[in-house]
Amino acid sequence: MMLSTGLGFLSLLYVLVLVTTAVLVIWALVLTIMLLRSVLAERAARGPAGWPPPL
Repeated sequence: MMLSTGLGFLSLLYVLVLVTTAVLVIWALVLTIMLLRSVLAERAARGPAGWPPPL
């Protein structure tokens, strides 16, 4: 009886770790995409390299 309870706890812990890891990976991807969009928008606002900044 105790063995099945231990296995249930371990499987719950395993699923919890997998879900937490998936959420952290998705969060990191979202933050990376937001950062890239911000950098690209900043570059576009400055204009092409070698040209004076827009007035």
